[in-house]
Amino acid sequence: MGILRFVSSLTNPAVLANRLGRWSPLPLRLIVGYGFMADGYAKIVKHPENFAAIPSLAQRTRSALHGVGNDCD
Repeated sequence: MGILRFVSSLTNPAVLANRLGRWSPLPLRLIVGYGFMADGYAKIVKHPENFAAIPSLAQRTRSALHGVGNDCD
């Protein structure tokens, strides 16, 4: 009877969503964590004084907005 209850709970969408809902933030955390690790590794390999020469996302975004005619000042 326990196996039948387990299988029927896997086919019930409400129970399945409840069980999987707590795991939903995990992929996002893994992706963001990998991004931070890649950023830290790049800083270590290229030395921090050379890493500052790479334009940041904010600078690239501002340049792109200026390129399409918006004034960001």
